[in-house]
Amino acid sequence: MIPRGALLCTAFVLVVRTSVAQLAHHRTTHVDTIGAGQVCSHPRGFVGPCVTVRGRVQTNSDNVLVRLWKVGTSRVVEIQNEVSGIDFPVICNLPSEIYRLLGEAKIIYADFVIRPLTADRPGVMGYACIASAKNVVARAGGLDHPLFRNPHP
Repeated sequence: MIPRGALLCTAFVLVVRTSVAQLAHHRTTHVDTIGAGQVCSHPRGFVGPCVTVRGRVQTNSDNVLVRLWKVGTSRVVEIQNEVSGIDFPVICNLPSEIYRLLGEAKIIYADFVIRPLTADRPGVMGYACIASAKNVVARAGGLDHPLFRNPHP
């Protein structure tokens, strides 16, 4: 039988060792927060160049906070943004107009310039950042998401 004091000491050492390892990991991991205008020129964190897609962007109530559906396909991309903070080497700020429209509970159709954070694989939702949007059409019916109620940071 192991004395209770020895068990507590061992548990304490394991907790401290794990905490130190986590802190060391956080110190060596560098996350860049970049503006929408820098997405296409940023040197790291992406798997491909910027592309233009016709899509619909809206907020959601599940674990995918901002989703872009590529019109005419069954492809959906989760959009990395300053509110969701998905764990990638970059955090991309949404274009201010898109952020504002999401805050007004709009569904947004546009020609979006996006840059992928993950490779495009059939049957798997990808991740991307939005650099810009043209031909924007906003419609009522989006989710009034509390995280987008505040002005754009």
